[in-house]
Amino acid sequence: MSGKKSATGSCARCRAELDLASVRIGDEWFCRAACAAGDNTPRPAAVSAEALTNRPRRYFGRRAPKELRPRTA
Repeated sequence: MSGKKSATGSCARCRAELDLASVRIGDEWFCRAACAAGDNTPRPAAVSAEALTNRPRRYFGRRAPKELRPRTA
């Protein structure tokens, strides 16, 4: 990869974060080649919405302190 990275670290068109798939055209950086070509379809989420929600502690099973747990081989 030649040249320096964008000072802002975000795509010139959609303001998405730059990564290894980033493309530099002229003096502008784009998050991907399709975005540089003008395709404005949204990218799929990298993490599902279910993974972002916290599970309350009441759903986790109770555990004994480390000293009282049975030893496993």
